[in-house]
Amino acid sequence: MTASAIVTLLFVSGAMPVRLEPAATRAWLLSTYPPAVARGEAAYDRLMMSIACENWRESGQREIVSARFAAFDGQIHLDFLRDDSAQFADLYFMRPGDSLIVHRENLVEGRPFCTVQPRDFESLISGIRSSYSLPFAPWYTGDLAICKMLSADDVSIHCVTLTDDPDLGRLCTVDWSYCIEHPRPPFGSFCFAVDRGWVLLSQTRMTDRRNGFVVRLDYDDSEIAGIPVIRSAEHSVIADGRQILKRRFERMWFTPLEAPADLIDPTVYRIASVLSPPVPVKPRLWRTALPAMIGLILLSLAIQVWRLQRGYLHPSSRRAGGPIVERQSRRRIAQDSSFRNE
Repeated sequence: MTASAIVTLLFVSGAMPVRLEPAATRAWLLSTYPPAVARGEAAYDRLMMSIACENWRESGQREIVSARFAAFDGQIHLDFLRDDSAQFADLYFMRPGDSLIVHRENLVEGRPFCTVQPRDFESLISGIRSSYSLPFAPWYTGDLAICKMLSADDVSIHCVTLTDDPDLGRLCTVDWSYCIEHPRPPFGSFCFAVDRGWVLLSQTRMTDRRNGFVVRLDYDDSEIAGIPVIRSAEHSVIADGRQILKRRFERMWFTPLEAPADLIDPTVYRIASVLSPPVPVKPRLWRTALPAMIGLILLSLAIQVWRLQRGYLHPSSRRAGGPIVERQSRRRIAQDSSFRNE
């Protein structure tokens, strides 16, 4: 009997806790976990949910972003709704061979306005998995599938521990580290709820003993095809041994999808972008005032030059002293004459 078969027998028999030796760890985990992930991702592949995301900035300010997520047979639609002074919405359509982002303004001169930007499918969905991760969190670490990460050649699985939880049932904890030439290679752990479709409960990734990050996931009794639907996720940074909450996702509502309807089809937005009015460009003050000021300065200089040229070129200016001196001389002569007459 192989080591993997012995581990499976102990696991099924309920002999808890079980700590697997490295020789049996990889074979058992990679034969048990991937099929469970495939079932879970299939359940999440026909799902629509509303999500709220809270972000905490360095200043302590909190930002809330709401979105609607929909997935159907490998096609994904994510509609971001952010309430701010601009009142805009961004829509992401992710379909192999036809992915795009729609930037939609509520009003431009009283009319709807939107633009369409084509995108690469893999790049777009990778960015969404990293930044708005709740629908992917049970199976992914960032934009990388956990299954793919654990089976990579540069990752070493040190041990797998099976325990029994009174509320969650059997739990599987996997301790891992990267096999790279580094004095302190990154390391971490995953914790899965085995009896609930192997969904991820938590993950930790450390750069050293006092720095890294941790993600904790929460589920309720809601299920699709026996797979629990994620309810919330908290992302925290560990800095110098101190854990700081940075982001929190929460599911507001969800519904299974029987048909994609128009959720995944961006045709209506392509038409709207063609019919949208041009965006009015608001001229900045310096763009209008500066040319006017330059024009006034040039005009005043031209007038001064014209006046000087006229003064020097006038026939009276050819006399010594110019016209002004001549008038002053005539005034003195008249004054002297009147004085003598007196």
